[in-house]
Amino acid sequence: MQGMDYRDKPVVAFARAVPKTPWFLIAKIDSDEVSGPLTGRLWLMVILIGALIAACGAGVGFVWRQQRNRFFEEQYRSAETLRGSEEKYRTTMMSVGDGVVATDTEGRVEMLNPVAETLTGWRQGKLAASHWRRFFELSTKRPGKPLKIRSVG
Repeated sequence: MQGMDYRDKPVVAFARAVPKTPWFLIAKIDSDEVSGPLTGRLWLMVILIGALIAACGAGVGFVWRQQRNRFFEEQYRSAETLRGSEEKYRTTMMSVGDGVVATDTEGRVEMLNPVAETLTGWRQGKLAASHWRRFFELSTKRPGKPLKIRSVG
């Protein structure tokens, strides 16, 4: 049973009648003595669980950061590879002995090499992403013969 003792402290007690007498035997212990070790263990468990959660969070954060770093490194390497490829493309295009006009998929002029500038009279800066038909006219008078390109304007 639980109750208060003569000091007004909560106690846990056990009472049993002494056989063949009107007496009772009572054993008591303060509630603080019973719950003290349990409270200490409870706090120890709370601290350990908190530390485990923090360690798991740090581990997940570390893995996430490593993956982000790896992703950005791959992006950087891809960009460097693309930059090198573009430089080779530009060098090749600029050194070809024929006139070359590069367009995007929409037909907008992206680049003219020096020979194309000489042949057409147009300069790279004047074309500024305009459609190639605005500046050039393709014509052939005879089927099967090469196309002639005339600069318009």
